[in-house]
Amino acid sequence: MNEMKNKIKAVMIGHAIGDALGVPVEFCNREELVAKPIKDMVGYGTYPVPAGAWSDDTSMSLAAMDTLSSGELDYFEVMINFAKWLEAGEYTPTGESFDVGRTCLRAILNFVGICYSQEHGFLLPPGFDITECGQNSEYSNGNGSLMRIHPFALMTWYDRKHRPDFEEIIERASALTHAHERSKLACKIYTLILHNLLGLPRKDVIMFALDEAKCRYFESSEYHHFDRLFDDNFDKLTIDEIKSSGYVVDTLEAAVWCVLTTDNYRDCVLKAVNLGEDTDTVAAIAGGLAGALYGYDGIPDEWKNTLIKREYIEEMCEKAAVAWYTPEMPLEKCKYPIVDLHMHIVPDLDDGSRTAGESLKMLVLAEQQGVTDVFCTTHNGYTREDGEQYDESFEDLRDAAMDAGIKIRLHKGCEVLCAAEYMDDIIYGLDEGIFATLGETKYVLAELYRDAKPSEALKIIKALQAHGYHPIIAHMERNFNITGPMVGTLIQSGALIQVNAFSFVDETDEPFKRNACELLRNKYIHFIGSDAHRIDHRSPKVDTGVKYILENTDGEYALDILYGNAERLLGADCGKDKL
Repeated sequence: MNEMKNKIKAVMIGHAIGDALGVPVEFCNREELVAKPIKDMVGYGTYPVPAGAWSDDTSMSLAAMDTLSSGELDYFEVMINFAKWLEAGEYTPTGESFDVGRTCLRAILNFVGICYSQEHGFLLPPGFDITECGQNSEYSNGNGSLMRIHPFALMTWYDRKHRPDFEEIIERASALTHAHERSKLACKIYTLILHNLLGLPRKDVIMFALDEAKCRYFESSEYHHFDRLFDDNFDKLTIDEIKSSGYVVDTLEAAVWCVLTTDNYRDCVLKAVNLGEDTDTVAAIAGGLAGALYGYDGIPDEWKNTLIKREYIEEMCEKAAVAWYTPEMPLEKCKYPIVDLHMHIVPDLDDGSRTAGESLKMLVLAEQQGVTDVFCTTHNGYTREDGEQYDESFEDLRDAAMDAGIKIRLHKGCEVLCAAEYMDDIIYGLDEGIFATLGETKYVLAELYRDAKPSEALKIIKALQAHGYHPIIAHMERNFNITGPMVGTLIQSGALIQVNAFSFVDETDEPFKRNACELLRNKYIHFIGSDAHRIDHRSPKVDTGVKYILENTDGEYALDILYGNAERLLGADCGKDKL
């Protein structure tokens, strides 16, 4: 609970400090700030407010947080709080609202005009959708919803009952003021980044989050507006290529770029402010993400001490943590052996486990559910040194698990990201031992890009087979171009299929859940894995998926999935015996 409180504070305070740093120089251009950069928290300037005062970015965020911190997702109440901020100066540092954006202003005035009367106060008219207050014109794509979306993102991360519906919640939260699809998409992309940083506070997970966003939203009509952000070399852009205007795409790009191109909270928010133009909002959004990345203690104490009403903000964060906390359900132990073919358990090599201690906790959780064997499938590295580091870290983990009395058998492995055009490099890595095969056999856990087409998958399968390797396709349910009979074609061509156990019941993405269930009905599954990464993000929880398999297919086939096929894999002589 304390860790959760501190993470919520880190995001909310990180956002508010970024806002306060930018307020005195809002609308200053970049040339002015190059000549006289902001180096510390100061007062006055653009607005007659003291150092530590924040603007509409934080005020509207607190107005939303005040409702959400009670545990209620009440959009009507949030809009009432927006009106209180605008008209009565509530949720402000000085008792007076200032710096309201035009789109937010119109939405709030729409709300007051429709829902308020002197006789009855605020009442929601029957059948009225509160999100209709928001502006949906293409010319209403300022950053006014992005700047206040983080309380909703925090709630949908920590309150598990809302996590499956986070995209709908974020869209509706944006639409209270900004209802155009571009603004809503920007808010969803931001939310994925924040969620990933809350799960693993490391800079490289931002790129994983952007990859996830690409896969989720590639069909959106607004996707192309974010092409630069989705480019793998986005962080290589120069400062001259970054715009810091109030346009929602510019703001999101600038904030993410500042996080990616700095190494601490202070440098990140100062860089954001000194980009110029919409200084408070760019720095606020960057500051919230940097808070999640570097933690509450990574925010300079002198800035926290200068921030006006910091205690008020932190009390709201603590209240939210209590309201949102949802303990894990007790685990069920299976009476049959379970082989987890896919776990990112070797510490500090990829986006999985961070420490040996976390790896041991993950193994204990797996053992409590009846897992007897785990394949330690780190994402593939690129050099011989990466392979040697994996071997060394794997042996250290196996020794630590034995010393801790954990009876799970650990096996080597690697999740090898495959693309048809790079198969020569993949084969070289396998032949040279840079990429570990499963259990030191000739079986390879092959990850396809989520948008890989059947023709590319077949090329990958044939390339591996031509060199004596047997491909097992990782988390097949997550590929949206290869479904139904097409999976059968891959199997007929020699591939085997692994599915993540949590996809059957606990998966929040409904298409992935449907795909997993369809694969089971068609008897296209050979193995399960947890695809566990960490204790607090995609944990090694397989019990509900195992129960689903046992209850929804015949017994012999179910046991083959749980352990039979894996036993045959481990008993194979360099892959010559067929499963």
